Amino acid sequence: MHKLSFLLAVAIACSMSHGVNADNPSGQSFNLSHPHPVTNPESQLMLRGAWVPDETQSVDFDHLPLVPAEYAVISDVRGDRSVPPRETTRQKADYESGGVNQHNYLVHHNGEFWAMWSDGPGVEDRVGQRVKFSKSPDGLHWSQPQHLSPVPPESGPDSPHYGTRGSEGFRYISRGFWQRDGELLALASLDEA
Repeated sequence: MHKLSFLLAVAIACSMSHGVNADNPSGQSFNLSHPHPVTNPESQLMLRGAWVPDETQSVDFDHLPLVPAEYAVISDVRGDRSVPPRETTRQKADYESGGVNQHNYLVHHNGEFWAMWSDGPGVEDRVGQRVKFSKSPDGLHWSQPQHLSPVPPESGPDSPHYGTRGSEGFRYISRGFWQRDGELLALASLDEA
């Protein structure tokens, strides 16, 4: 019985050391220590700043401080809007010269930023969609996008199914990065469009 009491006391002490959030009545503990991708990847802290109140429900989202930012376009798939949309079974947003980028992922590995995404014809998840990537030393200046995946089997631009959705033809979908044993791996899936 003494052993059980001791174990119970240790369990309570351990759960208290992680802290309990007032917004979390279940008592589930959270790791709210400062996050770091190497030394503390398990941190659940998403946002911290002097301007963040203890009572997060009191944040006035209409008057948040402006954060200076710079941005870069890695891959612009906007089509020529002077080309009229095709009146076929494809959606009207399917411009002849346009495409779609989606399923994007960003990671920092060995001093460089890496981005990958699904790049396809027309709108999302069509036959012929491939995965592309680009890298950057600073997050602002990016290399020319390159294909990471090959043309899906029997689904290239010369296929009668290219740019359609259905059981005929295939597409690749970007599924994320995996850092393992110092290597950066890109994950993608191949399935029916």
